[in-house]
Amino acid sequence: MSAAVTLQPIPKGERAGRRRDEVVEQYLLTKILSGAMPPGTKFPSTAEMATQMKVNINSVQKALMRLSARGFLTRKTNLGTFVNERDASPLNVFLLIGPCLREETCHFDRRLSKLIEGELFSRGYNPIIYDGLDQIFDRNSRIGPRLARQLMGDLAHFDPRALVEQEFLSLRIPELTQGSRRQVVSSRPVAQGGDVSFDGVDFHRQAVQALVERGRRNVIMVLKNPTVSYDSLYLQAFWETARECGLNVVKMLHIGDDHDEEAPEDVLGQTLTQELKEWKRLPPRKRWDSMIIGDDILMRAAALCLLREGISVPDDIMPLSLVNEEIDLAYGIPIVGIEVPLSQMASALIDILEVRMGRSSAPDPSPVELRGRVVDLGTSAVRGAPDPSFAAKSLESPVSSLSTT
Repeated sequence: MSAAVTLQPIPKGERAGRRRDEVVEQYLLTKILSGAMPPGTKFPSTAEMATQMKVNINSVQKALMRLSARGFLTRKTNLGTFVNERDASPLNVFLLIGPCLREETCHFDRRLSKLIEGELFSRGYNPIIYDGLDQIFDRNSRIGPRLARQLMGDLAHFDPRALVEQEFLSLRIPELTQGSRRQVVSSRPVAQGGDVSFDGVDFHRQAVQALVERGRRNVIMVLKNPTVSYDSLYLQAFWETARECGLNVVKMLHIGDDHDEEAPEDVLGQTLTQELKEWKRLPPRKRWDSMIIGDDILMRAAALCLLREGISVPDDIMPLSLVNEEIDLAYGIPIVGIEVPLSQMASALIDILEVRMGRSSAPDPSPVELRGRVVDLGTSAVRGAPDPSFAAKSLESPVSSLSTT
């Protein structure tokens, strides 16, 4: 056994975008995989590690627990924690994520990345996560150049066998695959050339059918960034199904490109508040009775508007939105949700990866488009916010627990 090591404080730049325990885990894993902590290395006590790395002791304990579960460490009672022997050629896989996972609105990417990481580990890979990589292409970003240097350095050092990306970063950074047999799988939309994605066309068909089955006849549609080219397929499916099912489309609310200086959630809040004031002035027979929102962050803004304006949900207006596993952004109001199958997405991505790496003899199933599942969330009608400060507090700190999902 080698002597216990002394750890350095984790640079602030490496803490961006992740929970502290995840940062500590990745920091220690990088040192283990790089050989800086060879097999047999003894770790200091958790209290000493926390002091040396300038992090909370709970973060250290959680990180050590996960590294032990992943087989990188052995924790021996009364003796300490030691680095295990590892395969000389570990199956390193880089998970590349464009947005910064620390951003509150990135709960979808955050949840999916955790599922992909777990799927990779369960199949014997060493996943190494890089997020916030969109900043590499932002000329105004101060940390973009540092991220690029770190990624290129780690690429040479760890020589990953494959890349799993939630953005088309391998196309924007040719060095990621240049001169190697490195395999790449992507969770971007199939319509954009990705390998696995949620079926947006089917979502729009299911949305219309679900509302009609629940007795709705007039709907408004909320669109985020509707100028994206592949959205035309989704809208075509929406209009065709609405005509077939007899659902009257009262209005399309476009939220996005014309309001670049404001968050789409804020824009929808302002727009929908005005729409609801006009809605109240209409006779009941002329009011729209449902709304489709294809973005769960925008659903949060819509839920607050409905509560503030005292609308009875779902009696007066029935909202329908995308929902993600284990995440509820509708503040408990009854909505019809179409659940994105994130667990299936993660599993399908690694299935494709194993085929391309020659670890599976199954045919390559890509591209894969997964259907959502219609779910009714909430059990009783709600009118208005029970606490006048509820909506304001929710906007200031919308869903603080999301950063831990």
